[in-house]
Amino acid sequence: MQFNSYRWTLTLTTLTSVFALAACSGGKPSVSTQSVAKVNKEEITVHQIDYVLRQQPGLLPSQLESASREALERLVDQELVVQQAMEQRLDREPRVLQMMEAAKRDILVQAYVQKVADTAGRPTADEISQYYTGHPDLFAKRRIYNLQEFDIQAPAQQALDLRARLENAKNPAALVNELKDKGLVVVGTQALRSAEQLPPEGLAALSKLQDGQSFVEATATGLRLVLLESSKSAPVTEAQARPHIEQYLLNQGKTALLKRHAQELRSNAKIDYLGKFAATQAAAGPRLGASAPLSN
Repeated sequence: MQFNSYRWTLTLTTLTSVFALAACSGGKPSVSTQSVAKVNKEEITVHQIDYVLRQQPGLLPSQLESASREALERLVDQELVVQQAMEQRLDREPRVLQMMEAAKRDILVQAYVQKVADTAGRPTADEISQYYTGHPDLFAKRRIYNLQEFDIQAPAQQALDLRARLENAKNPAALVNELKDKGLVVVGTQALRSAEQLPPEGLAALSKLQDGQSFVEATATGLRLVLLESSKSAPVTEAQARPHIEQYLLNQGKTALLKRHAQELRSNAKIDYLGKFAATQAAAGPRLGASAPLSN
């Protein structure tokens, strides 16, 4: 997770001034320590509070003191429960040991994946410009689409015939109403979507249509008729799109890098599937990063 360096410095400064324990002895203050509280014999430190605050992005400087105090109280409650759990030796129970080991593995995987991903190079200015030029429907020719969508439930064989009729109909919406009258299940929805909110295949189809036209696509339960009622032009300049394109290409680069790295790890390792899993060995593939999403 990335956070603003100014806020990080400010957090440390504020916490040190708010929570540093300076017990007085003989009228003279002692040297401040990293501890901010003591629960029985265990200490809670400023670093623990910092960690809690880092999980709350967007905190304003004016909110730091109250958020820090709230974090401290949560840590106190947590420490009391942890002490009870340790006293009852819950950390030695097989189920708890498995959970702790699984959590440790997840954390290590996430840390390693992030370390590898951080080595991905940022896209160049030329790469960003090429992406902008190569996707006019998302940027220079971007539109906002007012759509009517009709999901039609139909068996596979019937769907083939219906698709041809819908694609050739002069008034597909009227045909949909006719199908409803004949007992087919049709669910209609109205939607207003911008180009970037559409899946690539949907945008590719819509970008070719004029207002009033439609296209048909197959679904798991039958067909979907998408009718373009109206649209309006809403272009985005390259300067406006640049940060979004840069982040997208960076994420794509990280994903590709992780995939290559996972393949290298597997090719350099000896992996044997045993027992009932032996038959699945040929289908196994790289999974690095699959369970640990990248943090932007």
